[in-house]
Amino acid sequence: MIVILCAAVGLVWLVPAGVRSVRRARPEGNVDPAVVLDLAVAALAAGVSIPSCLRAVDHALARTNGSGGADVGVLPWRARKLADREASLSEVAGRLVMGASWDDAWEGSWEGFCRLRDALAPAWLDGAAPVPLLQRSAQTLRVTRARRAKEAAAKLGSQLVVPLGLCFLPAFVLLGVVPVVVSFAEKLL
Repeated sequence: MIVILCAAVGLVWLVPAGVRSVRRARPEGNVDPAVVLDLAVAALAAGVSIPSCLRAVDHALARTNGSGGADVGVLPWRARKLADREASLSEVAGRLVMGASWDDAWEGSWEGFCRLRDALAPAWLDGAAPVPLLQRSAQTLRVTRARRAKEAAAKLGSQLVVPLGLCFLPAFVLLGVVPVVVSFAEKLL
């Protein structure tokens, strides 16, 4: 009975901690920003301009159906439509082509595209090479994610100590110490 109680306490202790760490490790939004950056690298490496790159990434993320809306579920990691007030990457590209400033063109775009916007800004504003900037940003994102996952795994390891102690210590006492004490007590009596 004590072993079952300790196991239940251990599960109550572990399950919420594991769920919290998994939620924290998941990237924000439904579109993986590293994948968006990789798509942009591929488009720019093919020799297209930044506005054409934005259109290509937008097309890769969500093709339009006959009604003009985003076809949700085209790619497994693209599970959300942009809200009515959020500008698509194609709209951002159109604004840039029409002469809008960099910040004005990105106004109203989905916040999940901020890494793409920040990585392409020096290329658009100062003429820097965009591919290394995008690759570095994607690499930084992946390294940060890996570090957070390792930290969560280390934290989980330290959280396992208490439930394991609660389960194994009573089991050790009941299965290891008590029989020895009982056998010595029988010999003495």
